[in-house]
Amino acid sequence: MKKSRSPYISMDITELSKAMKKFSAELAKDPKAAKAFLVGAGILTEKGNFRAPYKGLCILLDQA
Repeated sequence: MKKSRSPYISMDITELSKAMKKFSAELAKDPKAAKAFLVGAGILTEKGNFRAPYKGLCILLDQA
């Protein structure tokens, strides 16, 4: 394996990062799996609506 860029980053973190990228790529390919993940995480309801803590959130992309 390659050495990490920082001595503070362990190999476990590097492996976790790779696994998360692989998992997110798989979810991006399959909308049903992505919805099932969000329902399981408690973000969406079965109908596809946001649960109460996640309603009304907004992300500002540009404040120019």
